[in-house]
Amino acid sequence: MTLQFVMVLVVMINALSALAVLALVWRRGQLAERPALSLLIVATFVYVFGYGLGLAGTELAWKLAAEAMQYLGIVFVPSLLLLVVGSYAFGTVLGGRVARMVLLGVSVTLYGVVLTDPLHQLVHVDPRVDRSGPLAVLAFQPGPFFYVVQAYVGASLVIANVALFRAWRRATGTKRVQVRTIAIASLFPWLGNIAYLAGAVPWGLDGPPFVLLPASFLIFRGVRDHALAQLRPIARELVFARISDPVLVVDGDGALVDRNDAGAAFLTDLESPAVPASAARLLADLPPLASAVDVARLEGESELHVRNRTFSLRLVDLERSGGRLMGHAVVLRDVTSYERMQRSLRELATTDALTVLPNRRHFLELAEQALERSHRSGRSIGWILLDLDRFKAINDHYGHDAGDGVLRAVADAMRETIRAGDIAGRIGGEEFAVCLPDTDLAGARLLAERLRAAVASRRARVTAGSLSVTASLGVCETSGKNLDLDTILALADGALYRAKREGRDRVVVATPSVPAD
Repeated sequence: MTLQFVMVLVVMINALSALAVLALVWRRGQLAERPALSLLIVATFVYVFGYGLGLAGTELAWKLAAEAMQYLGIVFVPSLLLLVVGSYAFGTVLGGRVARMVLLGVSVTLYGVVLTDPLHQLVHVDPRVDRSGPLAVLAFQPGPFFYVVQAYVGASLVIANVALFRAWRRATGTKRVQVRTIAIASLFPWLGNIAYLAGAVPWGLDGPPFVLLPASFLIFRGVRDHALAQLRPIARELVFARISDPVLVVDGDGALVDRNDAGAAFLTDLESPAVPASAARLLADLPPLASAVDVARLEGESELHVRNRTFSLRLVDLERSGGRLMGHAVVLRDVTSYERMQRSLRELATTDALTVLPNRRHFLELAEQALERSHRSGRSIGWILLDLDRFKAINDHYGHDAGDGVLRAVADAMRETIRAGDIAGRIGGEEFAVCLPDTDLAGARLLAERLRAAVASRRARVTAGSLSVTASLGVCETSGKNLDLDTILALADGALYRAKREGRDRVVVATPSVPAD
């Protein structure tokens, strides 16, 4: 086996390693996802394969033809490498359309010079076959464009590795592994080229074609294990990093192992240090968050209140391809503004706008609930209906604005008089109702008298000065009696109208055994 055959075999193995990477990308249907990477692999193969062909021949014409094939790869490899770096190192100018046009234009121009070299000899001056060593190699005097090509290759490698290093420092997760893989793989051809220019490679051989195999191995593993030829993992990580909602990643042991920027801010607001990238923090160290996660596991979703903000919390299972659960993504959404809007809508639907008391519908709902509890427990409930005396005359004489002022004053008097657990509402124009849980008839009558006095003493400010008003009140009580709400209110209403007939500004009591009227 001759030395020439061995050298050609080694170079061809290196060339075929690039084809193996390309075949893997093709089998996975990812050629179009990373076109610059796919073309870089093709250009590298063309360069190394062309060099192998050159080593296999001994005639000048053969070697010059192989050299032309080599240069098709050589001039495009640096441009495509920069485009690959631009596609992974987001935020650099290398990823733009202008950069693509300029870089590919430079490569096309350089290759045009190489193809026309026999006419001007700007690349190879006086090319010849050197047979003085153990191998027949192409020898020449370097022309000015030879140094231009070498400078372009060297500058591209430096720029690419600086950009990759900066991107690696900023990257996390899958993207960090991908950037590191490309950076290390690009070092092998670079070191081979430096060795060639320094004269450290024997017999006038080129360096990079002999060191492509380890670079191909790294790229192959990157494609196979780290989705190097896919855009989707990086897109997912960018979404994860930049999404405005806090996202925390919890592993199977309950440790917080990752978070996006919004998640770091959330943890700070939770009065806990943000999770360092290099260390995990136990979910149990954050009791409010841990409790909300436990509720979400049982109910699918939970709420968490942090510094006057409300977050909706849900869990997303994180599974490996085999279905084994690795942990959870804790996704939080700030629903504070939504809750405020919901609260406002509820208030509009349940509150009387003028008096800010429960409106008729809401009062009846609350009263029904209190009545159901009373039926179960057998405890008493007191009921009061209050109607303002001669209210129509106030509206007619002073106007509706004055009437509204009186209604607001009466509502204020009611709020100041009733107890915390009592329910008051406006159920008609000038009619109000009060539900008094756990109150017997005597207690209901006593509170009604206090209400009557509070209303009579309250003065409403109007344009003409101030107005006072009196009220008539009907009182009843239910204690373990299976009466429905309509019957109860009718009973209190009958007592109210007795108070009207008996002279107004008074309290009349009715019971089921002593009906009003």
